Amino acid sequence: MLKHHAYRSLRFGLWLGVLLGVQSAYASATYYADCNRPDDGGDGKSWAAAKQTIQAAVDLAVASDLVLVTNGVYDKGGKADPSTSLSTNRVFSPRTITIRAMSTNPADTVIVGAPDGGTGGCGPAAIRGYKGILYSGASYLIGFTITNGYTIASSSGGGTDYKDLYGGGAHGGILSNCVIVGNRAQTTGGGMAYGSVYNSIIINNTASSGGGVGVSAFCYYCVISNNTATGSGGALYNGVNAYNCQIVNNMAGAGGAMQSAGLASNCVIRGNTATGNGGCAESSVGQKFYNCLIVENQAKRGGAAYTRWISGAASEFTTFVNCTVVSNWATESGYYGGIEGRNGATGPYWVTNCIIRFNYNTTGGVESNYHFSTDSSVANSCLWPDITGQAFDKGGNIGDDPCLVGTGDYQSRYQLTGNSRCINAGLNLFWDASSKDLIGRRRIISGIVDMGAYEFLARVTIITGH
Repeated sequence: MLKHHAYRSLRFGLWLGVLLGVQSAYASATYYADCNRPDDGGDGKSWAAAKQTIQAAVDLAVASDLVLVTNGVYDKGGKADPSTSLSTNRVFSPRTITIRAMSTNPADTVIVGAPDGGTGGCGPAAIRGYKGILYSGASYLIGFTITNGYTIASSSGGGTDYKDLYGGGAHGGILSNCVIVGNRAQTTGGGMAYGSVYNSIIINNTASSGGGVGVSAFCYYCVISNNTATGSGGALYNGVNAYNCQIVNNMAGAGGAMQSAGLASNCVIRGNTATGNGGCAESSVGQKFYNCLIVENQAKRGGAAYTRWISGAASEFTTFVNCTVVSNWATESGYYGGIEGRNGATGPYWVTNCIIRFNYNTTGGVESNYHFSTDSSVANSCLWPDITGQAFDKGGNIGDDPCLVGTGDYQSRYQLTGNSRCINAGLNLFWDASSKDLIGRRRIISGIVDMGAYEFLARVTIITGH
């Protein structure tokens, strides 16, 4: 049984409460599913007459209706999306409805897909866990474990059929409070493709690219861990945006955590591995990292990040703003433990307010933090060796020891101590009074933002007399 970790914020909790309240208020009908019923013969309008399969209840619902699902394992039924007709989904929801588990523990209510009987994996008879409408009109799936889902192995090559190769566990829709575990996609998004996912765990999924999540998806307050891509993007691939997520212990050939993903904001990206380039990220287009802790990742080349080609347009620079990039390592001689680029245009970066220190190449045991092209832009950051006077030095950079705490858990040891020159040494950029650092402190405390992902907060001792 999976233990669902509490990884959420007050803001998200309030948002979800409002969402469910609004949906309940406007639900025109409620239908019921109970896997312990003998069949789908009931009318689905009460628990006593519940449908056996979720799909049968969903088929009754129209826009704004609610489908309630009681505890159990749902491994029967299914439906193809008629727009492609290539793959079967254990649950297919083409309308704006809410499908909600009665239990708040996703381990209690499980949607189970199935591999193709002939291949034992992806194939023509495989069954995906869940499919919802993309973007406008998406349905809501709340409180489930989705497991053992598989995609087809090849498409007919016409129209949007290729999309049925994406998303072994889920494809589209809006998911919340779910565990997406042990699914496989033939090409992209082992756990999920497209859609949005909130406050969920995405773990132990597999695909060629994007072992966890792939293709134009949004992840909020999620734990994305232990996913595998045989090619690129162990956790995220191709235009996936992650906000307030923990992206840990994923593996890929290139981009242990991310490859050509869109943006990571307020994320912890830790312990990911690439057998080739970019322990955290590899990119041929501009990925963006804001307020992120990027630590303990490894690769042959570019322990933290590796840019292999880029056009040179400013909007496509690989961007790091207020990130702490520490304790990453490269294992192949001559490459950098921190961030670097190669192959022709050597990887332009736009780096501001960052700490990039104590990254190593394991073959030489020496600190090796960066390799920037001359058209990169580096400002108000802490790096070693000192970059003062180099073409990419845009001012405000320091080569000092950042004076990190160095002890405690990963959220503690990479914070600043009071004697750090990184305090009040950044550029305020787009940060304002409402902005928060990685652990929710105000991003600007003393008028000027600090370098790195954490704002320093001095401890004050108050002595009172008697």
